[in-house]
Amino acid sequence: DIVDVLLRLQRQAALAVLTNKPLDATRAILDGLDLGRFFGARVLGGDGPFPRKPDRSGLVHLMEGAGVAPDETLLVGDSVVDLRTAHAAGAHICLARYGFGFQGLPAEELSESDRVLDGPADLLALATS
Repeated sequence: DIVDVLLRLQRQAALAVLTNKPLDATRAILDGLDLGRFFGARVLGGDGPFPRKPDRSGLVHLMEGAGVAPDETLLVGDSVVDLRTAHAAGAHICLARYGFGFQGLPAEELSESDRVLDGPADLLALATS
């Protein structure tokens, strides 16, 4: 469902990718899956000019580039690193229960405003609320 979800989300939000993986590999994967079109130049890799997550610098740069405030930003991730990145930047976090890094996520680090989703389509309801 990810393509349909991204098609709908791109109409209402600036979409970006922030990963600790190398940028070239990230772009190759996104383009290979025909997903790069949703993010354009807003893709930051772990080998770029900003420190790796959970440092907030990359996320802050993406928010500033999109002209959005932290309270208007939703980081979708699957790991404690993503959780800590969003918290450090003052952004909202939505954790993908189906993601690679969700297992072992420390429940004590979740705040009341943090959200969890079970599939990509669940993001649509969350993004419009």
